[in-house]
Amino acid sequence: MSTKILVVDDESDLEPLICQKFRRKIRQKEIEFFFAHDGLEALSQLEAQPDIDIMLTDINMPQMDGLTLLTHISDKYPTIQSIIISAYGDMENIRVAMNWGAFDFLTKPLNLQDLEITMNKTLRHVQQMKQVQQKERLAQRAQAELLEHLQQEIAEREWIQEALRKSEKRLTQFLEAVPVGVFVADVSGKTYYANQTAQQLLGKEIVADATADQLPEIYQAYREGTNEIYPRNQQPLMRALNGERITSDDVELHQGDKIIPLEVWATPIFDEQGQVVYAIAAFQDITERKKSAKLLAEYNRTLEIQVQQRTQELSQALDYLRTTQEELIQSEKMAALGQLVAGVAHEINTPLGAIRSSIGNIAEFFTKNLEELPSFLQKISQERQLDFFNLVSKFSQKTDLLSSQEKRRLRKELKRQLDNYAISNADSLASLLVNIGVVGEDIVSLLPLLQDPNSLTILKTVYDLVSVQKSTRTIATATERAAKVVFALKNYARYDSSGEKVQANIIEGIETVLTLYHNQIKQGVELMRNYEQLPLLLCYPDELNQVWTNLVHNALQAMNYKGILRIDATKQDTNLIVTIIDNGQGIPAEIMPKIFEPFFTTKPAGEGSGLGLDIVKKIIDKHQGSISVNSVPGQTNFTVSLPLEITNKRESSDA
Repeated sequence: MSTKILVVDDESDLEPLICQKFRRKIRQKEIEFFFAHDGLEALSQLEAQPDIDIMLTDINMPQMDGLTLLTHISDKYPTIQSIIISAYGDMENIRVAMNWGAFDFLTKPLNLQDLEITMNKTLRHVQQMKQVQQKERLAQRAQAELLEHLQQEIAEREWIQEALRKSEKRLTQFLEAVPVGVFVADVSGKTYYANQTAQQLLGKEIVADATADQLPEIYQAYREGTNEIYPRNQQPLMRALNGERITSDDVELHQGDKIIPLEVWATPIFDEQGQVVYAIAAFQDITERKKSAKLLAEYNRTLEIQVQQRTQELSQALDYLRTTQEELIQSEKMAALGQLVAGVAHEINTPLGAIRSSIGNIAEFFTKNLEELPSFLQKISQERQLDFFNLVSKFSQKTDLLSSQEKRRLRKELKRQLDNYAISNADSLASLLVNIGVVGEDIVSLLPLLQDPNSLTILKTVYDLVSVQKSTRTIATATERAAKVVFALKNYARYDSSGEKVQANIIEGIETVLTLYHNQIKQGVELMRNYEQLPLLLCYPDELNQVWTNLVHNALQAMNYKGILRIDATKQDTNLIVTIIDNGQGIPAEIMPKIFEPFFTTKPAGEGSGLGLDIVKKIIDKHQGSISVNSVPGQTNFTVSLPLEITNKRESSDA
């Protein structure tokens, strides 16, 4: 952003002197000057330009003098730093000006070098002040946000405490209703509570006065895959009584000829002094999960093999690109390809990177969820399972992308709606819903799910599965992009050694070249195409591709890869006309007659052979066509005319 400086002086010759002195910085938009001839006009300028950084003002002026002007701006524009210009020796006025807030002063006659030094010093001070003010604003904003966050957290905690008080009354009901076994032992190890599901899984009623260390013998609990009774000091309930939180899936119940694999979650319950008073264990039959784990493992292995094969194919395509460059670099066509390798490699490496990232996401999902997904589905009700699969199906195909600002706005709206329905974990749920793709109007249909105690876990799992689906689409899109680049490269690098003309679509050749230059074009070039429906041309398509390559490359360089590139392809009478137009700096008139001469180049040594346009002209002549150029500053047109009916001169001369 340029520095804005207001100069207030009634001497008319000061303005051109300053503009001349600082002309380079003005052209480069480093400084923007505004001029006023007295204090009143300066105040008007400040009304129109309130973001002035520095004011340079004389003291003695008509209408309103510089000292009076200082009194007006000191309160209204505190960030403006003033430099006073006064006659040499006028220390009284300078002292008054400094008391009114002037930053520095200069004496007349004005020394422009001294002016530049003083302005630079003042500007540094202005920038330091702005940085301090910005830090203060950020600190105030952070303080306000922290206060708001604390208030929200206090309100949420109060709401949670009230909800907990109410839920304690229904806890026993819930424990009986849950689809997993729940077993509670007191600190001495004696059975305190077991719900009906627990008794059904264990195969017998609770044994009175039995302690936790006797349970494996009573219920025939074995370590998975062995005939060994589960060790007393390793069983989850005993470890929970010792203060551990433990999850174990290596417990088996032997009930006659039937073996039931269990997953057990055990955790201690502490009193207010931090002493263990109870241990609670939840467990469930994971027979189906064990079967599903084998199927998921096989699916994961197959998917990894497929992804590796596709990645290897793309890597081989990249190796083919590099090999082609090495083999053909000696020709002018391959010299152009050499200039494109970095961009084309980037165009291939970008989808490869996307594929690698997506593979990582998929692998991470299966690593974390391979064993937990079946048990998770068994834990939730059929209604929640239906909600779960509907969400995965609906939002896996959603491709809308929201900006960070839109996500924040939507998150706040969703949280407000969730708070209105008194749904707990509103902040976490709102974040998950936004990441999944849910919008405000979907909330009502999701209320039963959001009010479920397991809603947070369900939505997290939905988000993970949706992310896996999106990763697979990313792999498909990246593969398609890389294949397009490789196809264009193969067309460009193809060489027909037969020497015979073939029927070809010249627009396809132009598009092949544009595909290879995509990385350079997308950085800052607006590409405009104006193509008519053209007939096929009997030609040497590989050589014409070299023409389009050279002309496009020169146009991009002339614009420094920033500007508008336009390509017209039309039919006029019996000729096909291709015009390549750029809005670069143009070709100087004095070198225009030389541009088609061999070895003529304006590029530094080592950056150009000077053969590019010479080869272009020879190829066009070989097709009995013509090439012309028209250039003015801001626009250069290269026009290629190719006849649809070409006489085979070589055959005529041979005859």
